[in-house]
Amino acid sequence: MSLEQDVSLNDMIKLRRQSLLEGIVLDYSFDEMFMIDSHQQRQAFYSSINSNDPRETFPHGPPSPSGSKFSLSLTEDAYITVPRVVDRNVMTTRFWLFINTVNPEHHFKSLFYTREISSGNRNLRVRLWPGINRLQVIVGTESGDETIDTISSLLSRKWYNIAITIINDQNRVNVYINGYLDGNSMVLSRNRETTNEVSDYIIGRSADLPGVNAYVDGLQIFERELEPVEITPANSFLQSSATPFIMHGCQS
Repeated sequence: MSLEQDVSLNDMIKLRRQSLLEGIVLDYSFDEMFMIDSHQQRQAFYSSINSNDPRETFPHGPPSPSGSKFSLSLTEDAYITVPRVVDRNVMTTRFWLFINTVNPEHHFKSLFYTREISSGNRNLRVRLWPGINRLQVIVGTESGDETIDTISSLLSRKWYNIAITIINDQNRVNVYINGYLDGNSMVLSRNRETTNEVSDYIIGRSADLPGVNAYVDGLQIFERELEPVEITPANSFLQSSATPFIMHGCQS
């Protein structure tokens, strides 16, 4: 099924409803002051290095294109923890992202990572490149880490829909930005097998990197690949934007 095929808004709504029943693990919006998963009623927690204890409430940001009332506002000191997600053979993480500023040139920033409960290993890390809003995906394998740098750089102060799919038995990682498969998505050269491991999913600051200054919304985790009609955002401004992102190697 081609990502370029025409899809109607009704198709998007139908598949959105279907996805709530088929293969969705977690579904977080941030309209209320408590981060409650609408699928399993599991609560996530907001934390900051400036506070001693995790907080149930969190700072609101502006609404995203998903139709929400609010988003989650993250600073470089803050992070949210989604506890105890069981890893499956196929896992897709999708969310909306609005980066407030260009990342300074002297260090990476942490956007998202998973932390295995039993070992503390971070089997998936998503970072922002220094000096450019370009994503770097680091995936843990049985014999070490492998790194994927996206082709696209994201412009500041624009909403983007990000989806990352990992298929363990194929050693494959796909990164989608606004519904388009990024050119540097790849098949890993080494085996990856983390099925049935239990991990915390953490958005924002890590132990060794500051977080991204951004708004995040519509966090969803699936135990399957998404259909093209689900990956393609149903928001006309994303398709009509004159400069949605910068393609490295494709400009003078």
